[in-house]
Amino acid sequence: IISSLSPTAGPVAGGRRVTVYGAGLVDLGDPLCRFGSLPPAAAYTFRQTLNSSSFVCYSPASAQPATVMFGMSLNGRSESGQVIRSDLHFQFFDRCSGRQDIDF
Repeated sequence: IISSLSPTAGPVAGGRRVTVYGAGLVDLGDPLCRFGSLPPAAAYTFRQTLNSSSFVCYSPASAQPATVMFGMSLNGRSESGQVIRSDLHFQFFDRCSGRQDIDF
């Protein structure tokens, strides 16, 4: 269902707008983003539906730089049966690491 993310990285402070692309995403009920194993309050974030093949969510804050698996919840809760895992990753980076973070 989930085919790609854009961008695939953001600052540890969170708040990065991430567009999720896939097929049939509008028909999933109330999909919410999940970034790795962050606590549900931080990992499930607001999403805005764009169309049936994409939606937008915002990355949560991470305690440290890390690369995490991306997934989504179908019902806004954390039950394992309702979480769709993908083979996609999202990287949290420290702004002081030398990586430039530019939005256009």
